Amino acid sequence: MTGKWCEGYPGRCFLILIRVALIFGIVLVGLFGMRKLASLRKPPTRQRLQEPVYQAEAMRVVPEDVVVSLEGFGTVRSRRRVNVSAEVSGRIVEEHPRLQVGEIIPEGEILFRIDPRDYEVALSQASAELDRLKAESARLRTSQQSDSRRLEIARRSLELMESDFLRVKGLFEQDQVGTKAGVEQAERLFNQQREAVVVLENALALYPTQISENQARQRSAEAALSKARVNLDRATVKAEFAARIAFEDVEVNQVVSPGKTLVTLVDDSVLEIPVSLDSREAQQWLPFGSDAEGTAWFKLESQPEVRVRWVQDNSERDFLGRLVRVEDYDSTTRTIFVIVEVRAADQAPNATPLVEGMFCSVQIPGKLAQSVYRLPASSVSHEGSVVCAKDSRINIRHVQVILRKQQEVLISGGLESGDVVVTSRLAKIIDGASLELTFADTVPGEGSVE
Repeated sequence: MTGKWCEGYPGRCFLILIRVALIFGIVLVGLFGMRKLASLRKPPTRQRLQEPVYQAEAMRVVPEDVVVSLEGFGTVRSRRRVNVSAEVSGRIVEEHPRLQVGEIIPEGEILFRIDPRDYEVALSQASAELDRLKAESARLRTSQQSDSRRLEIARRSLELMESDFLRVKGLFEQDQVGTKAGVEQAERLFNQQREAVVVLENALALYPTQISENQARQRSAEAALSKARVNLDRATVKAEFAARIAFEDVEVNQVVSPGKTLVTLVDDSVLEIPVSLDSREAQQWLPFGSDAEGTAWFKLESQPEVRVRWVQDNSERDFLGRLVRVEDYDSTTRTIFVIVEVRAADQAPNATPLVEGMFCSVQIPGKLAQSVYRLPASSVSHEGSVVCAKDSRINIRHVQVILRKQQEVLISGGLESGDVVVTSRLAKIIDGASLELTFADTVPGEGSVE
């Protein structure tokens, strides 16, 4: 059939034969190349799989008794801050030469003085009025004594006149001796004397009321005198304690009136630091007791000594203070604010002082935690588990955490004395994996946790 197809077309048959030959040639070359490459391939090297070994630092734990120390932060403030204002109005005529912010004014020195002349005049007037009333009181008492003696004499005279009147009247009516005019004259004198006695008796009856009124006016005058004296004293404003000037707005010839704050005094001898603590930790570890007075508030059984450190002090120098009271409870954050007191007298001389406004860390010693384990905070997970080493293999334990601090954690259960705990971080934790351990120093048997 091919012969028939190629009849008359010898060139076409030749081209077909060449193409078929080329195809078979390419296939043969490919097969040869594949076999050659296959002969050059080497079989893979057989390797034995090895179990991964994690290198880690570890420590052997032992139980110990630890004085728990709660850490908090707070800003120093002065316990006493007094805003001083003028209590009387007037013009300022004098001010302290060092009345400037930051200066220390000793106790008793004059801060500023208001023109006292008006108050000196008022004091003189009040004193004169009191003297006048005292003189009036003395006059009343003298008059009372004089009228009392006059009344005695008048009553005696009345008795004599009554006897004389009755005698004259009897002689005239019985013996017809004398005259009717004489009887009337005797009666008239008797009545006049009786009237004089009544007048004296009425006058004496008024003296107690007049004396009482005078005494009341004297008390009023004494009050006015006392007020005038106080106002005069208030014209001079002194430092009630050795104070630092925190604010001043005083100028000579300035007219002031009561109520406006002119100077702010700060007592730096006693400082306070309000420190916020977790209420659960505070309730568990601080020395709270029952209040014998029956008030529903926190009562400290003791005032432990605390350590205060200014966070910006690179020398790591501590100040000593005392926990003195609980100031507030915040129901929103469930924290309590305790007050730490630091006295200037307890600070080291010739050193940077602890002053108002410094932000400090505070270490407050609490109760004793018995038979607990101390571990670095990094070795205990937030879920409360630790990595232990048992027969050089990872053993994950769940532990009971009673206090977690920035650097350390206290554990009361889940570990036994002599257990090996991994303290370094592992990239991957697989329970049962092999460990190669490097041991750190054992934690001492006695101490405190901060």
